[in-house]
Amino acid sequence: VEVGSSRRAVSSIPYGDQTLLLVASPNGRLGDALTANLWWIVALVGLAATALGVVALLRVMRRRDDAMRLAAANAQKHDEQRSIAETLQLGLLPQMLDVPPHTQIASRYWPAGDAQLIGGDFWDVFRIDERRWGLLIGDVCGKGMEAAAMTSLVRYTARAAAHLGASPAEVLRSVHTAVSEHHSATFCTVCFAMYEPAGPDEARGRLVVS
Repeated sequence: VEVGSSRRAVSSIPYGDQTLLLVASPNGRLGDALTANLWWIVALVGLAATALGVVALLRVMRRRDDAMRLAAANAQKHDEQRSIAETLQLGLLPQMLDVPPHTQIASRYWPAGDAQLIGGDFWDVFRIDERRWGLLIGDVCGKGMEAAAMTSLVRYTARAAAHLGASPAEVLRSVHTAVSEHHSATFCTVCFAMYEPAGPDEARGRLVVS
């Protein structure tokens, strides 16, 4: 039963020869407290969600910046390693070839795989004496500093042995001895040739290959 502006619940309960009349009436309107406080509850929840979103966004941006700095550092390190490897590789290969008369020689080098690793491929053309030239080509198994050490050992051992007057077979025997004494974990395949022109003005000559 609604009386005036208030709402009341009325119930009659028989009690013996009497009747109990129960009347329940709220002090205020139902839902007023929740309705009155709902706006700031929503505001607090919104502020908390916004704060969590901002913190998460800042963390993602910080991680992105760290990843970008790390990528830039890795790229710089890669470029430095590549430059060092190229410098070392050029130091192991002849920059000029001593070409015999009436011949043409050209060399090209294209590294396979990871370019920042020093390769084991090498060659050389050099004058042994007034009438003979040495031609050397080889391949060290593997890459890196071990291959670079083997390349240098083989190349300069072959040059020294050839200048001492050794034959191509003796040059390779000297190389084999030097490599064996080096106790390296890798190995090398080498071809050495000795070229002797027939005369200073002739294109023919004698070539001995080992």
